[in-house]
Amino acid sequence: MVPSAALHQPGIVLSMLVITTGGTIGALPYKNPAIPPDLCSFPRDGHDLVCDALTTTFASINTRSVSLEPRDSKLLDDTYRKSILNIIEAAPERAVLITHGTDTLLKTAQFLYQQFCTNPALDKKVVILTGAMTPLANGAASDGHLNLAFSLDQLINPTPALAKINIVLCDFDNQGAWKPRLYPYTPGQYEKFYGPDSRYNRLHSGGVTSGNGGKSARFAKNNDGAP
Repeated sequence: MVPSAALHQPGIVLSMLVITTGGTIGALPYKNPAIPPDLCSFPRDGHDLVCDALTTTFASINTRSVSLEPRDSKLLDDTYRKSILNIIEAAPERAVLITHGTDTLLKTAQFLYQQFCTNPALDKKVVILTGAMTPLANGAASDGHLNLAFSLDQLINPTPALAKINIVLCDFDNQGAWKPRLYPYTPGQYEKFYGPDSRYNRLHSGGVTSGNGGKSARFAKNNDGAP
C-alpha cells in the first residue's frame, strides 16, 4: 500500500500526471450506450474529450496531461503499453492517472504491475487506471465523470487501500447504486463481466459465476445481468 507521504509533501501542491489513451471514456457519443459499437471512434481533429473534462469540470485540480494516439483498447499492444511506461518513468509526478478502454484494462494493469515489481525508477509512483462504459461525450449518462472524480480524489487524498497499481470502475454497491470503486490490482484477482446492457459491465473477483448462469472471463462475454 502507498502512504500519503509517498505522493505529497506538506505545504506543497504537486501536479498529477494524466495519460489519455482513448477507450470508451474518450470516444465520440454512442447512439445506444446499452449496445456499444464493436470499436469506438474518436474526433478526427485530435480533440481530446478527457482533457476537456480536466480543464473544465476538474479545472481546480493541478494536472498535466499527455495524450497518446487514441485507440479502442482492443487494438492496444505491448509496444503501446511501453510508450505509457516510458512516460511514467520520465515524469516528475508521482501520482499518475491513465484513462483507458475497459476491454484490455486488466492486461495493461498486469503489464504495469510486472514493471513496478522490477523497476526501481517506479518505486515512488502510484497509478490508477480508469475508463467508462459510456463515453464522456454522452453527457450526464456517462459513468466517466464519476470515475474521473473518484480517481482524482484517490490520488489527492490517498487512503491505506491504495496500492502501486489500481483500477477505478463503477459497480453496484450494497444499496444497488452504481458508484465508482477502487480495485487495488493483484494479478489474477479480477475479471471483467460483460452483461446484456453494456452500461453496467464491471469487474468481479476471479472465479465468480453470475446468478443467471454466466461465467466470469477476462475478455469473453457472458450473460451476467445488472441487479
